[in-house]
Amino acid sequence: MSDNATPKRESWQAGKRIALSRAELTKLVQPLFPGREVTESEPTQGGLSNTNVKVFIKDQDTPYLVRLYTRDATALGKEIAINKLVSDTVPSAKFLWYDKSNPVTDNPYVIMEWIEGERLEVLARSSSPEELTATALSLGTTLAKIHRFTFAHSGFLSDNLTPSSPLDLGADGLRTYIDDSLKKALQKGRIDQDLPDRLLRFFDRESSVFSNWSGPACLTHCDFGGSNILMHTTLPDAPAVAAVLDWEFAFSGAPYFDFGNLLRNPLGAIPGFADSVATGYTESGGTLPKEWRKISALADLSAWVEFLTREDPGDAVITDSKKVITATMQNWSTHSPGS
Repeated sequence: MSDNATPKRESWQAGKRIALSRAELTKLVQPLFPGREVTESEPTQGGLSNTNVKVFIKDQDTPYLVRLYTRDATALGKEIAINKLVSDTVPSAKFLWYDKSNPVTDNPYVIMEWIEGERLEVLARSSSPEELTATALSLGTTLAKIHRFTFAHSGFLSDNLTPSSPLDLGADGLRTYIDDSLKKALQKGRIDQDLPDRLLRFFDRESSVFSNWSGPACLTHCDFGGSNILMHTTLPDAPAVAAVLDWEFAFSGAPYFDFGNLLRNPLGAIPGFADSVATGYTESGGTLPKEWRKISALADLSAWVEFLTREDPGDAVITDSKKVITATMQNWSTHSPGS
């Protein structure tokens, strides 16, 4: 995929953020730190959906993270359950306190441990291809740990992690989803008719590869990208995953959605990076079919067409989505194993 199709996430507009004073943050942390005040605070970078604030509390040696759910108030219950499920297996920040409302804004909120590290998307800008390829082993290992959690069938997860009615995540189901999303995007005036025609013909020609991937429905992060992965950068060897953040989109799905997200440009374009991810994944017990990269790239198209249907995605998201969809079709041979 050419560099001009690399998503520029730093230009994507964030969702609603809430400005909080130190006095207001002090109120929020009282259930966990009664009588203590917040002495410093700063908004975190990376996430686009919720309000995340790093706070320093009097007489505490480490900072903490306060998150207010401003995009989807119902996501907290599912994230609590996932946090408990994966905390001993997957690098993640433990939830220390949570409530479905708060005394300042009434949003659901959580106080969690602060994990020191650098976001993968930032690390990617300052590291050599060789360094990133070495780092990819840890990413593959982490994905294998996530996908070990399986469910009876696919579906959206409830607060007790019970999947909803089964979703068709194969060729037919994704084709229907992509078609419906393209129709919505067309109605909103965000694409021309040429794109749906080309994309559906392309999908129909290539989608037989989905029959190569079988296995139980598994925990799927569904936003496993550079902004949601913190990396340890002070280790003697290559940087390793310090924490996987923001599980609000997680569902009972299939591994290829997470691979598709991770292997978006710029990381997916680095020679050897995908192969290193695959090595880490399979050495940790994961299974990959021969055409795993093509399956993942096709599945990821469903995310890019969904971006085009959102209520107010912003011009940058619309532009990036169309570029990535077009580049995926034009550079299809780069999604072959070993490329």
